Amino acid sequence: MKRMLLLSVFTLTLCLAGLGAVGHASAVDPLDEVCKKNPTSTVCKENQSSASNDANPLFGPKGIITKILGWLVRIVGIAAVIGIIVAGIMMTFAGGDANQAASARSTITFSLIGLGIAAMAQVMVSFVISKL
Repeated sequence: MKRMLLLSVFTLTLCLAGLGAVGHASAVDPLDEVCKKNPTSTVCKENQSSASNDANPLFGPKGIITKILGWLVRIVGIAAVIGIIVAGIMMTFAGGDANQAASARSTITFSLIGLGIAAMAQVMVSFVISKL
């Protein structure tokens, strides 16, 4: 029991440290300085017109694929949380049965792994879509 508590505290600490370590990244527009000096140039006009057409129906912020992936990540997250809750109930009602407790522990482990994979998948897909 003590080992499980220490593992839980360690995992929570790692998760919180990971959330705090995430920084904000942004792209630099190489034409920004040029367009400030000469805003009427052809290149600047083309850059401004392409920037206004960011509403990609597939991959844009409101695109179909982005919405589907958002819903999939939500479903997997909800399923993982439900799995953790069910495993906690299983652990509570194990009544000293080692097999039930082991089954509950493995359910918690797999739920956390699934949650981590879903979170990393969302990060990777968001990164790729933002580069398209």
